[in-house]
Amino acid sequence: FQGNDELSTLARRIEDLALQLDRARWSYRAVVEDQNEIICRFTPGYSVTFSNGIFQRIFPYNTEKSTFLQRCLPQATFDLLAKKFEELDASRPLEIFLHQILTADSGNLWLRSTLRASFLPDESCAGGQWVAADITPQIQAQQRLQESERQLRTLSNRLLRLQDDERRKIARELHDSTAQSLSALEMNMSLLEPIVGDEYMQRIVAETRQIARDCCLELRTISYLLHP
Repeated sequence: FQGNDELSTLARRIEDLALQLDRARWSYRAVVEDQNEIICRFTPGYSVTFSNGIFQRIFPYNTEKSTFLQRCLPQATFDLLAKKFEELDASRPLEIFLHQILTADSGNLWLRSTLRASFLPDESCAGGQWVAADITPQIQAQQRLQESERQLRTLSNRLLRLQDDERRKIARELHDSTAQSLSALEMNMSLLEPIVGDEYMQRIVAETRQIARDCCLELRTISYLLHP
């Protein structure tokens, strides 16, 4: 547009605004494409109005034609998102939740989803945005940690059982073998005591008999304490 009349000036201003808008659009898309999250915008009827490259890679669809979100996502995932989205209102327009999804290429994925609804001044829904971060590595690491903890608990319980069995075995041997031998020694000393004529020897026999009795009592106490 040549000239300095009002129409030409207005036309140039419109051109400049269009260029600025185009630059802003490309800048916005560049920022969005640099993100590692799945990003998708949709209308209240779940028609996709925007999706970034990661969304299109995981949920491929024809970007030249407007399509519906339920055609892109597995049915169970769409049902979950639709249920969550319909529960949002102007007083609670945002919800964050974890869920699992099965995709054709990537297999099982764990996502941390942020679902946001936009509302007009009259509180009618103007559409929504879904942003999902792939947290599969974190979930898998957590599952491996939980499995390691489970195995550790299993091994610890097995070790405790083995220790209990060993202590029970030692207690039984002390009670049934050593304590019985000391009881027999005490009985033999009691038989020997009357036939010893020397007073000094009688005292030695009596002391030995008492020592055998004390040892027997101590062994029985130890056997009792060794039981689990």
